[in-house]
Amino acid sequence: MDPLSIAAGIAGLATFGTQLATKVYQFFDGIKDAPPDVRQTAQDLDGVASVLQQLKSALRIEAAGHVTFPPETRRDLKEVVKGCEAVFRRLEKLMYKYEDVDTSLRKRAKWNRVGEAEAKKLSGMLTAQKLTLNLTLQLVNK
Repeated sequence: MDPLSIAAGIAGLATFGTQLATKVYQFFDGIKDAPPDVRQTAQDLDGVASVLQQLKSALRIEAAGHVTFPPETRRDLKEVVKGCEAVFRRLEKLMYKYEDVDTSLRKRAKWNRVGEAEAKKLSGMLTAQKLTLNLTLQLVNK
């Protein structure tokens, strides 16, 4: 896959991540007793989106012919981006599932039991994706 195609995909995913982070911030603002570590999810999303934007820029530089990434790096990057998208989609699905959490005590209890644990798990996955993306960015910027 050529660098511009990868960059375009990354740009779209970064935008999606930023928009999703806004939704997550708003969602957790509506849950007054949401623990701080769950609120970290929105910050993790912002962080991943930021690194994706930096990678997009690096890929555009490659497309201009100033540097060349090894094929393995492009392949690995493509896989990491797929992983980020999967986590973003799971988080989006979680937000939709509980978006009206304040309207029902039963849903609120379900969020406390199930949603909170899933959000923490996804936050950890975002942190891992961000670390991998940062390492990739360091490799391509050498």
